[in-house]
Amino acid sequence: MVVFCHTIFPYILFILGELYEIRNYIFGEKMSFSKKIADEVLVKSGRRCSICNIFCGTKIELHHIKPKYQGGEDIFDNCIPLCFNCHADVGSYNFNHPKGKKYSEKELKMHREKLYEKMVIFIPEIKMNSIEWISYANMRFGYIIKIPSYWPIGEEATNGDGIQLYDGNPDIDIRVWGAHTMFKIERNTTNFTTHQRLHLHNGIETILYSKKENNKVIHAVYEKDNNYKYCFESSVTMAFFKENESILYEIIKSFDFIHEDDGYYGYPKTNI
Repeated sequence: MVVFCHTIFPYILFILGELYEIRNYIFGEKMSFSKKIADEVLVKSGRRCSICNIFCGTKIELHHIKPKYQGGEDIFDNCIPLCFNCHADVGSYNFNHPKGKKYSEKELKMHREKLYEKMVIFIPEIKMNSIEWISYANMRFGYIIKIPSYWPIGEEATNGDGIQLYDGNPDIDIRVWGAHTMFKIERNTTNFTTHQRLHLHNGIETILYSKKENNKVIHAVYEKDNNYKYCFESSVTMAFFKENESILYEIIKSFDFIHEDDGYYGYPKTNI
C-alpha cells in the first residue's frame, strides 16, 4: 500500500495540476505574469531561453518555476523564460514512468540567474554592434571623435575649436574642444574622485577623470602636446549614464589626435 501511494501520488498530483489549469482557462482566472514582470524578464534575458540560451524572439514563454497549483505566485522570482522545446521538456516529466532527471525549482532558478549574468555583458555588446557611428573631425586642431548617428549633435563653435556632441537637453552636456598651448586653461583635476588609466583606440594611454555630483556623472580627458590641448568633458544624469554607459566609453576611446612630441600621454604633468 505504501509503495502504491508513493508511486501513484505524484502522478495524481500532476493530473490535478493539469485540471486546475484547464479550470482557470475555462473560467477566465488570471494565469499569467503582469506586463511589468513580463517586460522585465524579457529585457533581462534578451528574449533567450534560460536552459539552452537560444534566442527565441517571439517564440518564448514565461514559465512558473513553482506551479500555480502548488502555490506558485505570479512574481518575478517565480518566472523563467523558456523556448517552446525546453518549456515542453520542463512540463512533460512523467511521474508514472520517471526516466531521466526532473528539473527542480532550484535548478531552474540557477539556469535563469546564469543567463541573466551573461546578458549583463552581452546586451551592451549587441547594442554597440548595432549602432551606426559618424565622426566629427576638427580641422583647426586636427582631432577626431566619433558619436552615434542618431545623437542630436550641435553646431561647431564659431571659432572652430570644438562642438557639443549632444545638443538640446540642458541636463546632458557632452563636448569636445581644442586650444593652443599658449592659452592658459585652468582645469582642476583634483576635484575628481577617480583617476583611471585608459587606452584610447589610437594607442595613447590617457587619464580618465570621473566623479559623481548632484545626481550627475562627470567624465573628462585632458591631453596636450607642444602646440595644442585636446579636451573632452561630459556631465550627464545618472539615468542617461546608466542607459548609455558603454556608448560614452566608446566615444571617449575614439578621441583621436596626433601628439607632436613624446609628451604627456595622459599623465597630469600640470593642470591645463
